[in-house]
Amino acid sequence: MHPPNVKKVFVRSGIRFDYLIADKDDEFFYELCKHHISGQLKVAPEHISDVVLSKLGKPKNAVYERFVEKYKRINKTVLTTQLCVLAVGGILGNLVFLLGEPLMGLYTDSAVVVEAGIKRFSVVCTTYALCGMMDVMVGALRGLGYSVMPMIVSLLGACAFRLVWISLLFRSEAFHTIETIYYTYPISWTLTLAIHLICYLVVRKKSFEKMMAA
Repeated sequence: MHPPNVKKVFVRSGIRFDYLIADKDDEFFYELCKHHISGQLKVAPEHISDVVLSKLGKPKNAVYERFVEKYKRINKTVLTTQLCVLAVGGILGNLVFLLGEPLMGLYTDSAVVVEAGIKRFSVVCTTYALCGMMDVMVGALRGLGYSVMPMIVSLLGACAFRLVWISLLFRSEAFHTIETIYYTYPISWTLTLAIHLICYLVVRKKSFEKMMAA
């Protein structure tokens, strides 16, 4: 637990990397990398020679190498995944919108249908990366051992919210348009993504505090 009035705690050294590698649950390691280092973490292997390490009763140098590799991987996992989703979803989604007419032409010759399709592309496809980012946070929560929480948040944010939106806002004469329905997609994705992110941060913080108090 943090002392009163202490907003941030950084760990700069003193980590037993062999214990972290032996831990089957990476939750502590993820928490450490995400919230309690300033970009660098110092560790002090006793030696690089396995012969010397065996005399000291210490694990082999390969354990240290695995720690370094795991540290780098954990530091990049969530951020890299979000950036990949943002790039791929943003590029492909906007590409579909820009190529809307020829793509719609593969399915219909009706100008009215093509226009309606492009109208949907302009809202749903251009923001589709948000859906992917939302799913990344679901995976991150499940990786921490929480599966029911993201399921409930997704049901409420991506499903129940849209039903409420249609039942209330769409029924209003001023908003009784097809665009009003389309807008439920990016808005629900953004809302659900934000709640998943909050849950992710809270879960990690509480888990770390329990570990520190244990």
